[in-house]
Amino acid sequence: SSGINAEYGHPMPLWVIRHLDIFYGLTALYIVLFGLICNLATLVFFIKAKQDLVKRIYILIATTDLIICILMLPIAVSYLDYRNAHIFSVKILCNLHGFLWNVSSRLSVYLVMIISITRTIYLVLPFNTISQRKIYASVAIYTLIQLAQASLPFSMKIEYYYNQLNTRCIWTINDVTTSRHLVLIGHVFLVIIPLIVPVIPITCSAVMSVYALLKSIRMSSVGKNSKDSSGSSLHMNQQVIADKRQVTVTIIVMTIVYIVFNIPPIITLIMYEVGYIDPRINDLFRFDEFSYYNNFQEIYCVGLNAIVNPIIY
Repeated sequence: SSGINAEYGHPMPLWVIRHLDIFYGLTALYIVLFGLICNLATLVFFIKAKQDLVKRIYILIATTDLIICILMLPIAVSYLDYRNAHIFSVKILCNLHGFLWNVSSRLSVYLVMIISITRTIYLVLPFNTISQRKIYASVAIYTLIQLAQASLPFSMKIEYYYNQLNTRCIWTINDVTTSRHLVLIGHVFLVIIPLIVPVIPITCSAVMSVYALLKSIRMSSVGKNSKDSSGSSLHMNQQVIADKRQVTVTIIVMTIVYIVFNIPPIITLIMYEVGYIDPRINDLFRFDEFSYYNNFQEIYCVGLNAIVNPIIY
């Protein structure tokens, strides 16, 4: 802890840093244990269920979240043991951890976006069929893009390294360039866009789902007032509305969870990038402090999201 305080000039007293590290470490252990149990149970449940497009996407999400929970374990150990590197001191394990963290955290966000869109289409356009091949192809293409992005440091002959402040293995464009504008462009395309773009379709899915539900309720009320409506058709309409209500609630909860766990790190990261490119803002806050808070938000928002997802599903 003294090394962190001396090297990065962190304003908090050493005893506060140590107590916070213990809290962070225990929280990460909780995410590991609870996340492994929940995601394994979810994975087994959907594998045994009758397969369709939505359930296969759920399987992919549970698998991705399971990987994230496993990757939280060495982070927890580092926090609890005075931020010592442990397995991160092994070069190949450090590279593997950084690589998997970047891919899985981005892929999890994309899969949530896909599940929101597909369920909304089923809800709004029940008689339209979704091309499963196109969905699988989009997931495969996006996965390849993230694999390429996570492999970028290797192509530039640099490696992931253990950052004591962030308690995990990272790499930055700062390692290969001193150009502020190039750093900003790189971070925007590699970090901000993959996280912030899904906000639009996920939010739109929630709005459209509510609209479809209200429309069904209105049509059902009209049917009830019609003298020609039979008891069986009314019962069927009520069942359809109940199903749509359940799907709508799920999509709304998914949207809220996404916003809660993903927007704060995005905002902090954007503030960091703006300050990096503008020297006037550079004087208003310390980059090391922003890096510390942004990293904390990224680690724990991703981890907590990984244990909340199986509860929702």
